[in-house]
Amino acid sequence: MKVTTTRPALPMTYDEYALLPQDRNRYEILDGELYMTPSPDYLHQLVLYRLVAILSAYVEPRELGQLLFAPMDVLLDEINIVQPDLLFLSRLKIPSRGAKNIRVAPDLVVEILSPSSAEQDRVNKKRIYARHGVPHYWIVDPNDRIFEVYELAGAEYRLAGSSSGDGSATSSLFPGLTIPLVRLWS
Repeated sequence: MKVTTTRPALPMTYDEYALLPQDRNRYEILDGELYMTPSPDYLHQLVLYRLVAILSAYVEPRELGQLLFAPMDVLLDEINIVQPDLLFLSRLKIPSRGAKNIRVAPDLVVEILSPSSAEQDRVNKKRIYARHGVPHYWIVDPNDRIFEVYELAGAEYRLAGSSSGDGSATSSLFPGLTIPLVRLWS
């Protein structure tokens, strides 16, 4: 949902974003415009929890990096501040413990679709993530039970795999990992 501001000057920057109220809403700046997303619903959060559990069991024993989930500001640049549902940073990209936000392109961004955010995730954020060099982008649709894996190819994403129902998903980012979708949806 686009937020109407009384301030006509665009683009909005991170300094202005940092002044927004801490009111439990998720705010993001996409190409200089402020957007607010309502809290996710139960199914969204359940799928997120289960995906984090599956990925953690793969990432942590191998010490590959760090998984983080919203709310966590990712500053792609001064006019693109996003809060992905889930992100992965390889070991070399992990910020210091005192960091307030992430200031590098994550290795993976996962967006779990909600009715209020589906168009943003599929169009605007997908374009912004590609433009800023996020190599892996997953879109998870819990309502239609679809898991899409995208990989950056030049300046755009290519669909590397799409699974649905009780199928499974894989990604070149995590060799040998198979995500059984039934574990996400059940």
